[in-house]
Amino acid sequence: MPQSRDGSRLLDELLRAIAGFGDPAEVADRGLAVIGSALGARRAALLPTGEGEDRALARWGEGVNAGELRRAVLPALAEGRPRFTRESGFACAVLPMPEEGGGSSALVLERDTDWTPQERTFLESAARSLALALAASEQLRSSREQGENLARRNAELEALHELTEVLSAAGTDEEALQATLDLVLRKLNLEAGWIFWGRAKDRRLELAASRGVAESFVRRSRESGIGSCLCRDVFATGALRVARNTMDCPRMPELVHGDPSVTHACIPLKFERGTMGVMNIANHAGRIFTTSDLQFLEIAGHHLCLAVDKLRSARAENRYNAEARALSALARAIGGSLDQEEVLVAVGDYARELLGADRCALFLGDGTKPLRLAHFSGPLVEGLSVGQLADAEILGSRAIPAALADRATLVIQDARTDPRVNPEFVHRWSIRSQMVVPLLAHERVEGALLVIRTRLAPWTEDETDLAGALAHQAAPAIENTRLYREAQEAMLAQQQAQFGMMRAERLAAVGTLAASLAHEVRNPLNSIHLQLVLLGRRVSGLAEPLSGAMADLVTTAQKEIARLDTLVEDFLSLSTVDRLGLSEGDLNKPVRDVLALMAPVIAQTKTTLIEDLSPDLPRVPVDPEKMRQVLLNLLRNALDAMGAGGSLKVATRSSGDGVLVAIEDTGPGIDPTLDVFDLFMTTKRGGTGLGLPIARRIVEAHGGSLTFESAPGKGTTFYIALPVP
Repeated sequence: MPQSRDGSRLLDELLRAIAGFGDPAEVADRGLAVIGSALGARRAALLPTGEGEDRALARWGEGVNAGELRRAVLPALAEGRPRFTRESGFACAVLPMPEEGGGSSALVLERDTDWTPQERTFLESAARSLALALAASEQLRSSREQGENLARRNAELEALHELTEVLSAAGTDEEALQATLDLVLRKLNLEAGWIFWGRAKDRRLELAASRGVAESFVRRSRESGIGSCLCRDVFATGALRVARNTMDCPRMPELVHGDPSVTHACIPLKFERGTMGVMNIANHAGRIFTTSDLQFLEIAGHHLCLAVDKLRSARAENRYNAEARALSALARAIGGSLDQEEVLVAVGDYARELLGADRCALFLGDGTKPLRLAHFSGPLVEGLSVGQLADAEILGSRAIPAALADRATLVIQDARTDPRVNPEFVHRWSIRSQMVVPLLAHERVEGALLVIRTRLAPWTEDETDLAGALAHQAAPAIENTRLYREAQEAMLAQQQAQFGMMRAERLAAVGTLAASLAHEVRNPLNSIHLQLVLLGRRVSGLAEPLSGAMADLVTTAQKEIARLDTLVEDFLSLSTVDRLGLSEGDLNKPVRDVLALMAPVIAQTKTTLIEDLSPDLPRVPVDPEKMRQVLLNLLRNALDAMGAGGSLKVATRSSGDGVLVAIEDTGPGIDPTLDVFDLFMTTKRGGTGLGLPIARRIVEAHGGSLTFESAPGKGTTFYIALPVP
């Protein structure tokens, strides 16, 4: 049994043992050790007094059973004062230790001998001292934790403030992701992290940012994607924003070249516009992230999402403004124009610029027949020419016909793997991503807009909507140009028909008049010719020089009579031009007949003749005599135009559904202001101006056409086109 001074000494020793420690558990352990050893106890414990708690706050000695000792505590707690008893052969001391805040605990000791009054007094003092020391250490620990929390919170606030500044300076989504990842790693003094993201509806992740990740993984993920990954589970819970420690990732060795048991934190990221992702931060080996660390990472992830959404909103607003200005400019460019080429150029160029495309092609047609390539914007494709027909079915591509049939935009993200696109067509046009937009105006298909990217760049919903808006503006403008062109063609056809009717009526009237005059004129001409013959015989008997002078006068009169007879013959031709005796034959025959007839004249004028007659012409219905008349007129005109020398080429060939005769000379050409097919229009001295109108009337009576091409100073080519039945 300790004496008073021994008790004071023991209390001093107890106070020295438990003073200065901020951890309550350490204070309890040291206090129990001093008290238990000083009193020779077998065992000692500090027990909580709450109901249902069979645990010890601290233990000393061996064989401490909290549940067993608790049974000794309950009576003392009920009495509210120290209790000293002997149970099962041992002396037991139970001393309640009230705590601030309403909690309490009890000091329990067991030894072989009973407790003396001095020991009981010492125990009561020791219990009070231990309770005060525990309360002080708890306050010290709480203050220290509050200080640490405050310091950590300040550090986190500084980090978040710095993160805000970094994110505000980021110009792209990728810059924001990488800047956030770098700052988080630096603030947590860690080395490796990575961010996966992608569109929520696609359920597909891509590597968006990384630091400290194996280069082989980065390279493989960029080439072929990340494949299956446990992060998709986190991806699916993005709306919850729950950060967690992950210890079972099978990819850790290939990611960070470390221990496969390295823990990393997974922080779900949820952005606007359907994008979601996961930020992963690898910890040091053997450590896990605290709740405070995970909270900081969640806040950083939240700031990242807000920053990216803000960047996207700003870009979207700028893009919408730019698109609105561009669409307005396009509307002004095509709204008042009726020139189809001008409209197509504006549509193609604006489409390529607005949609970020490499090539744009505009096809015209309703899809029931082969489409016509009307405009091409961007680097040209070898062998491609504007104006040619492009039958998409022949090309093996079902994309354009499908878009026209469905009357809806068709989006192909990767043309190399899409079965609707012909691989040869994809290779030739260098297509990777494409979009086909039908051009619809008043429920009528005007054509299709083909937008091409030569790189893999999937189309967004905004781009698809923009393409539809652009087509919505372009289609009515294209329709207007088509209607205007058709109206012009109809008006021209009507004018030509009216002109043809007027010309036919004019020719008919002239023919009727000519037939009447010819009979009235030819008889006197014949009489005059006969009298001139008789006069010539009588003049020949006169003496010179009167005989020669009179003979010249007679010859001159006879030439004029012959010219008038030819004129009468031409007039008679006008009345009989539509009277044809058609029979199927080889058009080369009348051509050869006329060339043989004109051979002396051709030789006399030293003209070079080039014959290019096709041997396999189809047989056509023709009046040989009338056709020889046409050919003879054209050859004479060509020889008269060239004079001495020159080159004359006569060619025949099949052309579409007919045959063609071309007569080409190297004369001075025809003045483009002259209508050589008009009656009495002639450029030859002494000409009647009836040859070409008659020739044209004969060819048209055959169902064909007589046209010409002429270049001043270079020559003229006349074409006779006759249809094959």
